[in-house]
Amino acid sequence: MQDYAFPLSSNAWSGSSPAAAAGQLRWEYGKSASVTIRDILHDWSGYNSLVFTLRSSKASDSRLYIIIPSEDKDKEGMDYFITTLKLDFEGERAIELPFDEIGKARNPVGWHKIDSFTLHSKWNPNDAPDPAVVLTFTDVRLRAGQKAKGPRMTDEQLFAALDLDRPGLAKVKAAVARNDLSTAKHELAEHLRSRPAPRWFVDPRKRPTLGQPPVAIRAEKGKGGRYAARVSLDKPGWNRVVLPKTAFEKQGNPLGWDAISGLRLQVVGQAAEPSLVICLDDIKLAGPAASHTLSDFEREPSGWSGLVLAEEQGRRCGKWWFMNITPSVSCQAAPRDWARFDALEFWLHVAQPSKVQVAVTADSYLPDTTYADMILTRKFHIGSFRENVVDFGSRINWNSNPTEGEAKTVEWNAVLNRHFHFTALYRAYWATGDEKYAKELADQIVGWVEDCPMLLFQSGNSPYHYAWGTLNTAVRLQNTWPETFAHCLLSPSFTDHALVTMVKSMAEQARHLVKWPTSGNWLTAESLGIYVVGTLLPEFKEAPGWRKLALERLYKQLDDEVYPDGLEYEVALGYNLWVLSEYIQILEIAKLNDALGEIPADYRGRIEKMFNYLMYDSMPDGVAVGLNDSGNAPVRAKLIEGYRYFPHRHDFPYVASNGLQGQPPERTSYAFPYTGHYVMRSGWDKDARFLHLDAGLFGYSHQHEDKLHFVVAAYGKQLLLDAGNYMYDASRWRRYVLSTRGHNTILVDGQDQNRRRQRDTHVW
Repeated sequence: MQDYAFPLSSNAWSGSSPAAAAGQLRWEYGKSASVTIRDILHDWSGYNSLVFTLRSSKASDSRLYIIIPSEDKDKEGMDYFITTLKLDFEGERAIELPFDEIGKARNPVGWHKIDSFTLHSKWNPNDAPDPAVVLTFTDVRLRAGQKAKGPRMTDEQLFAALDLDRPGLAKVKAAVARNDLSTAKHELAEHLRSRPAPRWFVDPRKRPTLGQPPVAIRAEKGKGGRYAARVSLDKPGWNRVVLPKTAFEKQGNPLGWDAISGLRLQVVGQAAEPSLVICLDDIKLAGPAASHTLSDFEREPSGWSGLVLAEEQGRRCGKWWFMNITPSVSCQAAPRDWARFDALEFWLHVAQPSKVQVAVTADSYLPDTTYADMILTRKFHIGSFRENVVDFGSRINWNSNPTEGEAKTVEWNAVLNRHFHFTALYRAYWATGDEKYAKELADQIVGWVEDCPMLLFQSGNSPYHYAWGTLNTAVRLQNTWPETFAHCLLSPSFTDHALVTMVKSMAEQARHLVKWPTSGNWLTAESLGIYVVGTLLPEFKEAPGWRKLALERLYKQLDDEVYPDGLEYEVALGYNLWVLSEYIQILEIAKLNDALGEIPADYRGRIEKMFNYLMYDSMPDGVAVGLNDSGNAPVRAKLIEGYRYFPHRHDFPYVASNGLQGQPPERTSYAFPYTGHYVMRSGWDKDARFLHLDAGLFGYSHQHEDKLHFVVAAYGKQLLLDAGNYMYDASRWRRYVLSTRGHNTILVDGQDQNRRRQRDTHVW
């Protein structure tokens, strides 16, 4: 198919000015708000992009709106495709706009029915276009041909972007110097597999099934059990514990010592001793011919969940504390086959003799991979949308969204493109060693990268782009992609091609987030995503700049996004907890990689206010009040995390332990003057009376019309509730929870509040 060229004479385009030469379209912003052509080809379905050469007379803050009507006469409102370009340049540029970067407004019929073509200077009435701008268009065409394929980064561009003088890249550099890029990619992949740093929270070298035959059978009812032993804590100080296999008794039907699925430690009888702290060190499996260290706690990651890296009597160890919050700890680094070992050994420390015992349990169950196996069929549901099962076929359509009617929500597609379903696949691979799960991950990642090339001119937010919306991109980079990378790095299915494709895409995604910053919790998420890539891919020349930019944005966000009284300015608890976890994750990643020196000196201290809010906002049951687009959330574990960072705050453990440890807060009632939240309570006991009054601002986003709404709890129960956020869809229930009538406040003349229209009062 040949390209289609638009006529450019001034009489073909209404609103245009006479051009200086033939084959040009001249548009003076000061004389006309738009130019339009109607006598055009109306079926664009055989083309993939709109291309043109644009000359701008001056750089400005103006925007060029491209409006392509495709009217559905059976529906109300205008239906059209739309995209925008910044006119922040002077001179000439060649522009190519892929159709998949052009968004939709309402319900355009499709590219096969195009009514007209308009260029507009002020489609948004709030814009103030510069009247001195003159635009000249030449060679305006619809381009046929194959759709663009990702990654956009070529091999040459990849190696030009790497610092090939870094340690470990000598073979890569030599291959690039020979222009042998195939070998260079292989050596880069080998470098990624073998480098000792940077580190993530999961060590690929500690996969339980590494070097073992894959587990071929799956969980069945009645099959499986555990081996259990107990350890007394009757001796203070450091003591060596040796548990031979003969000390373990069978419970249920364990599969055998060659099929251990997990190791757990649990305290028994801890209620009588709330201040008990147990320290563990040098945990290993020992035998006559071999030993295997599970953790020496010299550095993170320890391979354990529930233990905090600490020091006791000059010894690095894993500290286990606040057992009302963490009654058990577990090891993710234990090998599956214990047959060649005779005993489990470790060092254990308690400050005082205790009647408490530690139950040591080696689980022996078959893995449950039900959801991962469903994904392998390419016919599966996404997240909590269990009723929306989609048959994706041989290649996933990442633009899919089966939700419709009142239940229609962009969240379904967002969850798909955040790749949360990867979690089931990499966990199945971790537990079984079966390559089919890693292969599916590699295939989906490569397929996604190929089918979703990086946007060239759009952020992906408005109009929404399923793959490149900045929040979707941020979540991938801070969560699902690094987790997949760590869990599957040593898998044969993650070939040189798969790894290099993933690395290229991570760099492209980081650049996308650098280019298109937003605000609010999105900017915090974007900054964390940039920081993760800058940390995990230090081979890129841009990596130090990525980390620096991310930290600058996050540091500024602690003032711009979080009020001095500790709540994020969307005044929604769930989003507050989310951004707090992101601020903390930066510290954890930096600590893991010996990079705390890059963090601003007072960064940590500026987070304390957020934990303080959680403490005073918590009801007597340890659950904080969730307003706006949030539900209630338990915060006791979060307060223990806060105590780890702020050990002078003895009121954090007091509230977290329900008064069993620490010291009570200075006040019972507390006013948050910036947020406008007022908390009143009779005390800090479990039967206390509690009231939370919302007398504050509307919020930056995720708002409800709930001024003077209040929540009440007393005598161990919540008596007056908040309606929550339901779902971000078009349902009547969503409208209800947003409205005043969905809250514990008054209506005036039967009418809901309407603060949403007073935008200048949303935040302060």
